[in-house]
Amino acid sequence: MNKYTIGKPIWDGGFSERCIGIAEFRLPCIVNISYKDKLGNLVYPDKYIIKQSEAKKYPIKTISNVSLRIIPISKLTRHNNIEDPLIKSIVDTLKGMIEYQERHEDTDKVRFHDGAHHGYLTGLEDALDKVMKIYDSQAI
Repeated sequence: MNKYTIGKPIWDGGFSERCIGIAEFRLPCIVNISYKDKLGNLVYPDKYIIKQSEAKKYPIKTISNVSLRIIPISKLTRHNNIEDPLIKSIVDTLKGMIEYQERHEDTDKVRFHDGAHHGYLTGLEDALDKVMKIYDSQAI
């Protein structure tokens, strides 16, 4: 399944709420929204799964010569609904380790510093990505 990052939401996609636009040829897919608030926190920290059948419920708009399905963020399905307890435990552990490392990267609480810290964090993110790819291939 394809994964995409959306930099910022559409502020008013015609629904009086924040939306995303996704091209139909990209469906089905998993998206994350990398938009951050002024403190640097992700406004939408979850990943979302978009199935073609769900996307077809929403209108098409052409933005910058690209036809997109405009979907309210509030209607997106979070991709955190993992039911297998073992996989959920692994994912939660990796996410917790990543969050801890990011939160404490400039303090004495992290085990690695500078390039080693970046490599360790990248390794955790890669491990999480591999677990999710295995899960995605079985979930859809």
